[in-house]
Amino acid sequence: MAKTKKSTKRFVQNKLKGELERRKQYKKKKELYGGGKPKGKKIPEHYQQKEEEDNTENLITEEDEDLWDEIENGEENELSEEDEDDIEEDNELEEEEEEEEEEEEEEEINEIEEHKKQLEELKEKDPEFYKFLQENDKELLDFGNDEADNNVEDEMPEDENIEEEEEEEEEVPKAKQLTKYMIINWQKQIVEKNSLKSTKKMIIALRAAAAIDEEFAEGKEFSYAIDNISIFNKLVLTAVKYITPVFNHHLNYSEDSKQLPSQSKKWNKVQPLVKHYLQNIIRLLKQLTDQKILYFVCKNSQAAIKYFACFPKLSKEYLKLMLNFWAVSEEKIKIVSFLNIRSLSLCSSQLMNISLKGIYLAFVRNCKATSIHTWTIINFMMNCVVELYGLDFVASYQTAFVYIRQLAIQLRNAIVLKKKESFKIVYNWQYVHCLRLWSRLVSVYCDYSTGTDESENILFSLIYPITQIIIGTICLVPTARFFPLRFHCIRALLEINEKTKTYIPIAPYLFEVLNSSEIQQKAKASTLKAFDFRFNIKANKSYLHTRIYQDGLVEETISLLLNFYAQSSNSIAFPELVIPAQIQLKRFIKKSKNVKVNKQVQQLLEKINQTSSFIESQRSAVDFSPSEKEKVVAFERGINPTETPIGKYYTSIKKIQERKEQDAANMNEAKGVPNTTKNKKKNNNTKKQTKEEEISEAEEEIDNEINDSDFDEMDEDNDMDVVEDFVLSDDE
Repeated sequence: MAKTKKSTKRFVQNKLKGELERRKQYKKKKELYGGGKPKGKKIPEHYQQKEEEDNTENLITEEDEDLWDEIENGEENELSEEDEDDIEEDNELEEEEEEEEEEEEEEEINEIEEHKKQLEELKEKDPEFYKFLQENDKELLDFGNDEADNNVEDEMPEDENIEEEEEEEEEVPKAKQLTKYMIINWQKQIVEKNSLKSTKKMIIALRAAAAIDEEFAEGKEFSYAIDNISIFNKLVLTAVKYITPVFNHHLNYSEDSKQLPSQSKKWNKVQPLVKHYLQNIIRLLKQLTDQKILYFVCKNSQAAIKYFACFPKLSKEYLKLMLNFWAVSEEKIKIVSFLNIRSLSLCSSQLMNISLKGIYLAFVRNCKATSIHTWTIINFMMNCVVELYGLDFVASYQTAFVYIRQLAIQLRNAIVLKKKESFKIVYNWQYVHCLRLWSRLVSVYCDYSTGTDESENILFSLIYPITQIIIGTICLVPTARFFPLRFHCIRALLEINEKTKTYIPIAPYLFEVLNSSEIQQKAKASTLKAFDFRFNIKANKSYLHTRIYQDGLVEETISLLLNFYAQSSNSIAFPELVIPAQIQLKRFIKKSKNVKVNKQVQQLLEKINQTSSFIESQRSAVDFSPSEKEKVVAFERGINPTETPIGKYYTSIKKIQERKEQDAANMNEAKGVPNTTKNKKKNNNTKKQTKEEEISEAEEEIDNEINDSDFDEMDEDNDMDVVEDFVLSDDE
């Protein structure tokens, strides 16, 4: 009778009872439901995730949540088919392991037979020595008899063995202890000979290494046991670095190829190995905590990006992991994760669409907490999103249009409903960062200096809706507390205005600040620290009507006005463009009694007048009319905006601001270090100042949260006059 396979024995011992029980349960259910298949399953409530009650989550729609779930879990149809394939391939891998074990057993049997043959020859050639061995080392002559007895037992009829099997439980084969020597030997075979056999053994060992998760390891047997962390690290680093080149060699595949490896004629030969290798990489990435090992795996897994693209389910899992690392990990892991996302998105249009949506959602989820410490990270993430959206303008336009339209709908609801809850959906950091993101996108890819034509780039059509949404956001709640948010929006408009050469009337929204009661009225003295407009979207009540806040408003307003007019200082129509500004500034100086503020406004007015005279002198020498557009463009290109009087002045002001920002950053960094040498003797004024600063800092920590009370100061009669005529495009 044929020898029973070890897999059959293990199945009978470990799984037969459970399988029979499962079939009984299935039969009962089938009888209960009349033999019909259930059309669907209702998800138990305890598996449903409870959504956070956060007004800012309105930026992510139900469709986006479905997309995120799809990235995490894959589509249902793909999941079932892929899972069946995984089960089949796991069984195939186990069978391959069993075949290897049987081959090793056969080799041992052959060695025993060879040993017996040598002993027989020794008996004939040297009987005396053979007799000596019988007397002194009988175990050597009996070597292999135990194995022969086992083979005889296997060949006995089942009726004779069945009682013994019931009495003695078969021992489960123990896993081999993985050693450094084994890994080095595999590495040598892989590097020198591109050995698939050694690659297979390393993948089997990697499967055991990836079994850190108890749920994955439960009920599974592994060929190798890893008890040493150094062995684990050595195996992971070796596998991730050297296995992918073996696949490339056997498929005759180049990393520079535009085709996927699955199009190779030899793909079916290595496909199971590739899939198991990628599955183990994903399991490792999910469980690794050591940042150095995680960085190494992420970096070297980039060589296998196109192999991931061959498996839809695995590519989505890998993309989800990379998006998570990009959003929350340390800087170097963020960078390599983004490079992997970028490479994977280029493999197919489907992956491109998923990547574009996924990276935007990841950005929105992680830009809520904004401070001096997170500002650099948020800007880095924003630049990554812009970079990814530049790979495919058509796909980017379709995705960007959906999310820009979503912002417009939320703004329209706030304008129509006029409720504090709807205002809070718009006046928060997530919404502001989204506006900054889309304005930067069109500024980068619709740059006038690159000579890109509107007919060649579909992203030009996004400039108008983005501009309208930003202006609507500025006008939604025109109170002094939200002037910092207004400045963020104006900076976004200035970026669009400068790069795309699309004229946007920004000055009126800055003159509203100059003419506000916050600047016109006399300010009270305060010992509060200077208000930082970069990292705030609203001012605490303690800052209102204070000199420190008033000075900051004037400085920011003058700086932004300088920036706006400096951008247009090479325009042939500059003298006519600044006429409203000249009138407004003269009127302000005449009414204002604040000498310090008047001095700054007077300097701005002088630079505007000087630049206006400069342009008039330049255009007085031309002999073409305004209708000759080509000559007008040539005239404007011949003048460098930074060389005009207002351009030079703005450059100097900008350098001073950058120096102040750097000094402030250095002070904040110094504050992070405990100072144990403070003088305990302080006068009352110093104590009062310290107490006010502590209160101010505590208030700034909750500045990101917009409360209902923040909108109480709005005048019910006038708060919506500015945006009453603001109409968004139809959202149907």
